Amino acid sequence: LWGVGNPIANSERWIGQPEEVIFDPRFGPLDSHTWLYIIDRASRSVTIVGTRDCRIVWRWKDMPDPRGLAISPNGSTLYVTNYSADSVSAIDIGSVSSGDSQPSQRLKDLTKPRNPTNPAAGGSRLDIGVGRGPIGAAHGPDAANLFIANNVDNSCTLVNSGTAKVNTTFPVGTGPQDCSASFYIIPVGWFAIVTCLGAPPSDMGSVSMWWSRPNGLQANVTGFMNPKGCIYDWSLSWWIANAGGNSVTRLTLAVAGGGFAATILPSITADITVGKNPTGVTIEPVSLYLGLATRTVITADSGSSQISFIDQTQPTRPIYSLPVPGVRDVASYVDQ
Repeated sequence: LWGVGNPIANSERWIGQPEEVIFDPRFGPLDSHTWLYIIDRASRSVTIVGTRDCRIVWRWKDMPDPRGLAISPNGSTLYVTNYSADSVSAIDIGSVSSGDSQPSQRLKDLTKPRNPTNPAAGGSRLDIGVGRGPIGAAHGPDAANLFIANNVDNSCTLVNSGTAKVNTTFPVGTGPQDCSASFYIIPVGWFAIVTCLGAPPSDMGSVSMWWSRPNGLQANVTGFMNPKGCIYDWSLSWWIANAGGNSVTRLTLAVAGGGFAATILPSITADITVGKNPTGVTIEPVSLYLGLATRTVITADSGSSQISFIDQTQPTRPIYSLPVPGVRDVASYVDQ
């Protein structure tokens, strides 16, 4: 864990095979800290770590086959994709606060499966059937749209998170891995992308783009090297980790016109060399307070066992790297 003036302050060692991490956007009322949720594929569990002392708060060991995470914009529901079960689990976390001093029993009860035909039977976890082999997930900026990347089906399922029903499933590229949604952009709506790893050596992957206004797939962009992790940067661009190469790519969206008559033009505007096989990418969040010019892109270079820091405003400037053995993903969030 890395913080301002606090490099690698505490590292929790009791996670066997970490796959993905996501922060709870809610905060404790007294100490302004929160929780982060980490997939552990080795034990098929979701580990909850408190950011105040970087210690494990609880571990959900009864998940079917956790692989990816998403969280609702208000922090009330955590979504966990289950690869071999072809489902996504919706877990109601709104009933327990990240500032709770004794959360164990309440956290334990949250993952009891719920019977949708008999809500009185108890249980808070609702499993929603999606496509085959779901991996990545992302929630849109509204209260209803949840994207699930179905790796085996080469598709993306759009779930109405308000009704817990599948809205639609649409085809994407080969081997979808991860999803990322933009904020709402007046007056054209919002966008989501799905990174598709491809089928090497001939298929080097692609990025599929969905648009809320026409409510459907709009483009399938090529020019990547087996794209995997992705993140939106709040300025009509996504940063995408090329897991089959040694670079991170910026995909920028140009919008002409407005409303339903708008035209979108996605294009690659930067490709920056980092370490080998970057699998995850995030953006340093303090820039939200200091301005766009301070923004730093961070990649998890699994093939080089390091994380790389890139100055987005000077993409030709040499990167700074920090050794992190076994790194697979990276996430960042302001909690104080």
